[in-house]
Amino acid sequence: MRTLRGVVGAIGLSIAITTAVSAPVAYFLVGYSNLAGVLDFQADLNSRYLARYIYSHDALWQYQRVRLAELLEHTNVNKDGVRKRIFDSEGVLVLDEGPDLASPVIVRTSPTVVGGAVVGRVEIETSLQALLWETGQVALLSFLLGFGVFLAVRVLPLRVLDQTLGRLESTNRQLDAAVNNIIQGLAMFDASGRMVVCNRRYIEMYRLSPDVAKPDRTFVILFVIARTPGPSSAMSKSTAPLLKPRLRRGRPPRS
Repeated sequence: MRTLRGVVGAIGLSIAITTAVSAPVAYFLVGYSNLAGVLDFQADLNSRYLARYIYSHDALWQYQRVRLAELLEHTNVNKDGVRKRIFDSEGVLVLDEGPDLASPVIVRTSPTVVGGAVVGRVEIETSLQALLWETGQVALLSFLLGFGVFLAVRVLPLRVLDQTLGRLESTNRQLDAAVNNIIQGLAMFDASGRMVVCNRRYIEMYRLSPDVAKPDRTFVILFVIARTPGPSSAMSKSTAPLLKPRLRRGRPPRS
């Protein structure tokens, strides 16, 4: 019973942990993937705008910061949550626009290509705090859901199991009382000659020990013990002649 309770509890705990962990992890991964896709798109779009401008104004484009800032504003989706940087081909910072972002951040970069040559790159970053906050809320709800699943998987089945075992124990007690109230000796054997059940009268008649006359004990063993000289020799005098033919055929007696 303890082993069964432990198995049910382990199953409930594993399902609860899986429920509590999988939902926030999945939410964060999906949110991160979507955010990364948006930033990739913005970085590529800004890089294309910058490439067109450099193609038209090749001379000293790195020093035209006001015009470059105006150019990058065309693709702003959330002005307060995105920071954009432009670097030249040597990695020198040309333009840095946007607020300081709270850590942690996600960064995406796109090269700026003009005439088949890389002349710079556009870098866009945004904070992950909002996503982490939302993931925390999902984690809290998932924990509550996992706790509910744990109760449902562990408590309810065990309650049903206890009720079922209680009914079985009650039935077994009633059967035991009915068998032991029979005035005749009663023993039942299965097809292989192993004892299934016997009553107290059967044990008393053949002077057997309760440790000997127990389920799964073979009829042959009981017969040998009963024929042993001494207090347990009752079977040898009264029933041995009748049982020998059935013993030779490997069949238990009718009790």
